[in-house]
Amino acid sequence: MEQLDQAATEKVLRAMSVAGVDLDQLASEIKLTKTILLRRMSEGRWKLIELGLIAQAVGCRTSDLVPDPICDDGAAA
Repeated sequence: MEQLDQAATEKVLRAMSVAGVDLDQLASEIKLTKTILLRRMSEGRWKLIELGLIAQAVGCRTSDLVPDPICDDGAAA
């Protein structure tokens, strides 16, 4: 499960990079404190609603941020 959690974080970071959104902007957009957002990134324990809000903020689909347990072996696909 840790590998999937890390895969989600890597997907979030990649989506942020592509969208040109930094941590402060994302935290503000999804109404989470920067501290909570950093904790989610370090622990990788995302709630689906958070991934949905992030997807909306960076202009991608929620499914783009959700790891696939069959395809994601710890590395973002």
